Amino acid sequence: MTDFMNHYTMLVDQNRNKQFWKALQGCNLQNKVILDIGTGIGTRAIFAVKSKAKHVYACEKKDIIKAANLLIQKSLSKAQQKKITLISKDISRCTLADFNNTKVDIILSEWMGGCLFHERRLENVLDARDKFLKKGGLMMPSKAILCISLIENNEKREDNDEDLEFWKTNGDNHDQDFKKLYGIDIRSLHHHAVKDFYTHIISQRVEPENIISNIAEHSFDLYKIKKSDLQEIRIPWKKFKLLKQTLLAGICFHFKVEFENFHKKHTATLTTEPGIYNYWKQGIAYFNNFIEINKGTKALLKVGFEIFDDTSFTVKMQLLIGKNKYLKSCVTKFEYI
Repeated sequence: MTDFMNHYTMLVDQNRNKQFWKALQGCNLQNKVILDIGTGIGTRAIFAVKSKAKHVYACEKKDIIKAANLLIQKSLSKAQQKKITLISKDISRCTLADFNNTKVDIILSEWMGGCLFHERRLENVLDARDKFLKKGGLMMPSKAILCISLIENNEKREDNDEDLEFWKTNGDNHDQDFKKLYGIDIRSLHHHAVKDFYTHIISQRVEPENIISNIAEHSFDLYKIKKSDLQEIRIPWKKFKLLKQTLLAGICFHFKVEFENFHKKHTATLTTEPGIYNYWKQGIAYFNNFIEINKGTKALLKVGFEIFDDTSFTVKMQLLIGKNKYLKSCVTKFEYI
């Protein structure tokens, strides 16, 4: 069954929709053939046809293709519908024969996950780039930027602490003592709940005022990056300056992707920065304990991504504040608390 609630959260992300539309409208797509990887329910393919693309090959899993086909029929004229070929299989199983034995002018995809790389969908996009994109063809987006900042303690973090206390109090802090009501003692699981919280990236919306440092950026050129580069991703030391005296609570990740046209002119930027509503929210690696910091304190941070399983990475972080070193390791399997 198609995950329509997941698609709902994407469709209500106005900034996401606007930037993909703006990027496609900013290109001269006449006579251009597009490969839309992971088209979902087909909105990007429809955008492309409405932006005068010659043809769009839209690849998606079989269960979602039916929904995409219905949306295309309801949104486009008969002539426009003929400009979209739906391919009901994963891009990794496609061959050039699926695209009329001709390479495409543009590869369009929304491969980004939490902390940019979670879900590991970029690997298939890069495979498709190497197999199916014409020389001089266009990647949409063309550049990805991982953004890192430091955050202070905030109300959401305090809410998380209260949720973790649920296990410690046997549910009594939520007005339902499991021991008294049902004869079940869940307190022994408190340690496991706390460990789970601190070893996963937490998906939350961060308020801009909770950012307490500059935002460091690291860019990836989607024309040059190789699939093998994604086995281990190293973000070199980044410099930070703390903007206030407060309690440092964790490390915040968001991302931006940029679009360009065939003349290398910038057309759009999709950002997931704090303060802008977005489907991805932000990813937070919380420290087990707060760190007291002073305004003007300088810090260094090094980050590495290592493959954990089929969809996620282990993120290893090393933070230096003065003579103190703080190590943190989390898995990008997002926990929604």
